[in-house]
Amino acid sequence: MVLLRESQLHKKEEKGRGGMETAASPMELQKKFAAFVQELFPETPVLTIMPEEFPEALTHEHRYIMENLDDKGLLRESRPLIFYYHSITGAETRAQLFPCGRVFVVLKKPVFPLLLLTRKTSIKQMFRHVQFIHHFLVTKQEREEALKAEWSEFISQGIHDSLAQQLFFISAKTFELRMSLPAAVTKEDKTYVKLGELEEAVQRVQSDTRSYIAYLKGDHKKTELFEALENMLAKRLAPHPVTYRFHTKGRVVNEKLLVEETIYHVVEEIISNALKHGKISHVDVDLQVNAVQWELRITDDGIGLPAEIQEASNEKNYGLSGMKRRIEDVNGYISYHRIKDTGTFIECIIPRGGEGKDE
Repeated sequence: MVLLRESQLHKKEEKGRGGMETAASPMELQKKFAAFVQELFPETPVLTIMPEEFPEALTHEHRYIMENLDDKGLLRESRPLIFYYHSITGAETRAQLFPCGRVFVVLKKPVFPLLLLTRKTSIKQMFRHVQFIHHFLVTKQEREEALKAEWSEFISQGIHDSLAQQLFFISAKTFELRMSLPAAVTKEDKTYVKLGELEEAVQRVQSDTRSYIAYLKGDHKKTELFEALENMLAKRLAPHPVTYRFHTKGRVVNEKLLVEETIYHVVEEIISNALKHGKISHVDVDLQVNAVQWELRITDDGIGLPAEIQEASNEKNYGLSGMKRRIEDVNGYISYHRIKDTGTFIECIIPRGGEGKDE
């Protein structure tokens, strides 16, 4: 046993205290305190067991010995004692447990208990200092995380409200422009191909933007499609004496951009037609999603669409024909039902990923 003079203990305490005050995290603080305890016992390796509010044990050996002590109920002892445990290699090992208040020190080579008293005082005093620093570090860490979360939310919301919504608008207008081409223009025509390439480029930017938002915002937030629909309905219906209810069910983290765009444009077109032709005063929009499909149901209290509008097939406008074609592109279908004396009911079903049975 190495005898430490009082002056030597004071020097070690001063050095240990200075090192702990520079700790940048609770884990670093715990490591510095363990190093201090080890310096008090240069004659034997030691393991320092901290209270539960500190980070997990530093090594596998730490955890293994802690479990052994806990199983035997030794972590409730208040006096030094000798105990035996089987090491990770299976060998029976003799060690000494040295309680120091809320801290327990395991000495690989037992020492005479009376010689532990002065070191116990140093450990308990230093641990009180460690508790103060630990509280400061935890509070600082929580504030930093809260600030980071606040800024992430602010930035992601800004991206969503500006860039993402504008990209939806550009994509819709690009599709509308492509559908307005004269009938004589074929899919092989240069203009048609260039507009298709523009749509694909916008979709790639949308996908990247969505990834940035997801990274900043986290998957616990509502999906962008639901938010975009909520914003679109509020803006489109605000100038009219029309009330609405928007209900969603389900949660989807990953969906093909083409499917989400289709749902968005379908809802937009149905609302536009209802405002223009249906003489509505209220509309219910219900969008549900599960592992198999998207289910969109829209009900209004209007007079329905005139027959000539429903039967029209004018490819120069992104109307019912363009909407039907877009839904078919993702292997979905749409149906219209006139409800006598109550309004119109429209149902649209789209498989997840836009994949049909033959794909």
